[in-house]
Amino acid sequence: MKEAIQFWLRKGVSGIQFGSIEHLNDPQLLSEWKNITEQEAVDDQRGVLIAMTSRKDARGIFSLLNETTGVDMLTSQYLQELAKPEGKDTTMLGDTAKTLINNYIKEAGNRWPSWSMGRPDFGHLAQSMGEQLLRLHHLLFYTLPGTPFTDYGDEIGLRDMPGQPATSNITRMQWDNSADYGFSRGGQQLDEGSNVTVQAQQGHKGSVLSFFQELSELRTKERSLLHGEFHLVEGSNTSVFSYLRVWDQNKRFLVALNFAPQERTVSLLHSHLPAQVEVELSTHPSREKTTLDLPNLKLLPSEGLLLSFPYVAP
Repeated sequence: MKEAIQFWLRKGVSGIQFGSIEHLNDPQLLSEWKNITEQEAVDDQRGVLIAMTSRKDARGIFSLLNETTGVDMLTSQYLQELAKPEGKDTTMLGDTAKTLINNYIKEAGNRWPSWSMGRPDFGHLAQSMGEQLLRLHHLLFYTLPGTPFTDYGDEIGLRDMPGQPATSNITRMQWDNSADYGFSRGGQQLDEGSNVTVQAQQGHKGSVLSFFQELSELRTKERSLLHGEFHLVEGSNTSVFSYLRVWDQNKRFLVALNFAPQERTVSLLHSHLPAQVEVELSTHPSREKTTLDLPNLKLLPSEGLLLSFPYVAP
């Protein structure tokens, strides 16, 4: 294991992820792995040690983020309850998201949270929830406080192989339409998969990849999204989950997520909210970047909105 960790770190990867940390009861082994990731720096940036856990309760997850394990971050399936297949009742999913995320942030305290949902046992998100809800979950993860984890392929809406369980099938990343999808230069022919590729989506407005890239850029440059305080926003509809990200005197962000496959109009109430907000990004490509009125906000089916407004001195 130590040789494998060193090999990949020296290849330039940013960190190492391993699974089932709750079953690894050798602190010395973890300490050795941690030392390796710290020593094998790339461009003066030390590597990170990331662990996966099958625990699904917030307290159990954060109990593993301590000095004994020494890991930098944890990924889990804590939010898989939100990944409802089509046809299931979604009328309470907004309230479910509110409860899960608020409890997780409270349990984190001064520890750094991370957000994930995909593999190893869940498969690609587009497979289980469809493209529109995939976009909504991207928006959720990249606007919460902490570190978002995106499983490879989810940024283009990659799906698992038809008829194959996610746990027993590995779908290669699909870069282009060549025989091996640009995954390698070897001669091995991959099994037939979807025609979703990076090449097909690159530069195309409205594609999942373009949405993901725009969202990532906002996350990178906006201080409120990087460092801001998290405030729940009360709403009038149980399908909608809303919150604020606020940092000092920087631009402020309101996130509104409609988990229902129907249009919803919601009244949002919070002392920070102005009468009008600007649309920064929508999970629906047809939504124009314009000014919207509050508190009555109309959300399209399964739409997530990233809205902004300026800081105003009291």
